[in-house]
Amino acid sequence: MSGIGIVLALLGVLVAMPLVSLVRGALEQGWSATVQRLLGADVTTALWHTVLLAMIVTAVSVSVGTALAMAFARGRLRATVRWRLALLVPVLVPQFAITLSWTQAYGAGGLSDHLLGITLPGLYGPFGIGLLLTVDSVPLAWLVVTAAMSVRREPDLARAARASGGGPWVTFWTIDLPLLRGALTAAAALVFVSSVNSFAVPQLLGSAEGYQTLATLVYPQMTL
Repeated sequence: MSGIGIVLALLGVLVAMPLVSLVRGALEQGWSATVQRLLGADVTTALWHTVLLAMIVTAVSVSVGTALAMAFARGRLRATVRWRLALLVPVLVPQFAITLSWTQAYGAGGLSDHLLGITLPGLYGPFGIGLLLTVDSVPLAWLVVTAAMSVRREPDLARAARASGGGPWVTFWTIDLPLLRGALTAAAALVFVSSVNSFAVPQLLGSAEGYQTLATLVYPQMTL
């Protein structure tokens, strides 16, 4: 067996073993009990929360990330090193640290509360979870769209559209969007999966309000 085959086999074992253990534990009480558990009100509610949050975060993050990529590409914002590093901070810092810093800065008893008597309304709950997931996901969308624009963007077509009287929106819808459709789909998929898998943000901001997602619902069951 080649070296690549050995590596793939080891990866398969590492991935398969936890999944097999998880399925075995889920089926210990039989299929009927497992199905009944999956159809329970807590699971369906957590599933609805997870999917709805992921859809909203994906729509907002991809829109903002694309707008930033277009602004940099067209010179409306200077693509300086500081700007790029500022956008990448949420990617470099763990979600737990970012969420904790927001609660210390904008939550009740936080820095803004002490200095100005102002707190961020809705920080604990679905609004705060969606906001923090969006902050964390915008850089992902921006990176994907920026990389695609460096390869797929056609400046000559954009200049021709503007010379023909097309404004920024017309140029975007007729030139940029068709060229970036694949990248936008990839960015949306990446952000959606990342939002669904997030645990730290909904755990820190949603547990106190009783707002659960699938990740926070599964965790206590796995630690019993």
